[in-house]
Amino acid sequence: MFVEMGGSAVIEHNHITHIRDNPFSGCQNGLAVLIGRQSMMQTGSGTVNNNRIGDFQKGGVVVDNTNSSADIENNLVQGVGPTILIAANGIQVSRGATAQVKNNDVSGNVYTPGTVTSTGILLFQSGATDIENDRLHANDTAIYAFSSDSGTTVNNNGAVGSTFDGITVDTSSGVGIHNNQSLSNDQGIGVYTTTSAMLDNNQAKDNRSNGFFAFSDASSNTFQNDHASGTVNGFDCRDDSAGAGKAGRANFWLIDTGATSLPPGICH
Repeated sequence: MFVEMGGSAVIEHNHITHIRDNPFSGCQNGLAVLIGRQSMMQTGSGTVNNNRIGDFQKGGVVVDNTNSSADIENNLVQGVGPTILIAANGIQVSRGATAQVKNNDVSGNVYTPGTVTSTGILLFQSGATDIENDRLHANDTAIYAFSSDSGTTVNNNGAVGSTFDGITVDTSSGVGIHNNQSLSNDQGIGVYTTTSAMLDNNQAKDNRSNGFFAFSDASSNTFQNDHASGTVNGFDCRDDSAGAGKAGRANFWLIDTGATSLPPGICH
């Protein structure tokens, strides 16, 4: 389903499935719902609510290009599960598009070679987007925000059983990440930002790497009221940056709790 030429569509109460090559392949096509497309100089808008979307090849719902927008709510989006063929994304908002992404259940986006990551919800150079009350499970990375608008918020989501990170912010500034839970993932929340992302009231439990993680190029990020536990092969709280903040780091750690931290003292 493709919304183009500045058009608008209401896409509700459908079962959208088998949008893929036969046999299933690694070609970068197979988008179940596509609203706008930068490469084709197309824009669109839409309401994508209460659908069941599955067995797609590259993407479940994609909103792409500046001036494209969508309200994406209450959908069940199921990838094909672990595959060696393609890194798929359940919901994608990209290249200047904006969206409200709320109350969706997104699962089964896993690229087994592990050289790149599939995602439950991908923001790629998106405009201001709200991601709220979504349930994400069994994806490589549950929510990945790359070069996202400073007006973006990621609030009250649950990320469970990711093979990589629960929530990752990469090369973004001023993204607000509040009241999320990240459970039983390889990493809870990874931050690759350079400036001013906010991470408040999150939880990361039973991880096998790091619960909350700031990379060395992350700075001016605020971790607040976060809790991590059960990290097996890493730290509940880890910050690899250097600066004038707490424990000599470039980020702010406020009232965060966890049994282990690197450096010591950023969480308690």
